[in-house]
Amino acid sequence: MKSKFICCYLEENYGMSIYDSKEELLENLGDVFEVETFEELIVKVQDIYEIIEVKGDFELKFIVTE
Repeated sequence: MKSKFICCYLEENYGMSIYDSKEELLENLGDVFEVETFEELIVKVQDIYEIIEVKGDFELKFIVTE
């Protein structure tokens, strides 16, 4: 089952991006946070971003939350 990822900037609630894969999310934020893996990224972005994984038909899995 393919997932999409919603990335919300916690400082400004209106700032959201949607990524088609973990790789795309890592490609866009990995250099900013100087990480090489998705797992490292989700640790680094805590308290800055909320990352939500969307699976299939509206099943949401919160990965990083406040």
